[in-house]
Amino acid sequence: MPSQRWTVRILREHSVTARSLGELAKAVGLSQSRLRHLFSEELGMSFRGYVLWLRIYDTLSALGSGASLTDAALAAGFSDAAHFSRTFRRVFGLAPSQLSGAVSLMTARAGPR
Repeated sequence: MPSQRWTVRILREHSVTARSLGELAKAVGLSQSRLRHLFSEELGMSFRGYVLWLRIYDTLSALGSGASLTDAALAAGFSDAAHFSRTFRRVFGLAPSQLSGAVSLMTARAGPR
């Protein structure tokens, strides 16, 4: 059976459109329910939660590279900038605009995935 690290690497390397539980389960040779269970057991968070974190990271990374909020949000799979902003506020309790200077610092420290 593939390790969870391998599963996470597949998620991080694929585009937003390939980040579905069904596609990942097929790629690693597990049923969706088994992968969902192993994922949350090994990583301590749900598959959907992890994918949401990746989408937020992708948006912030694009913002740090100079993209507009709308372009960054759309590229990361959000329906629009407002959808990203609502999600960000729900997850972190503040608006993305409140992080303006921290985004470039965060992306510089995180480096390439």
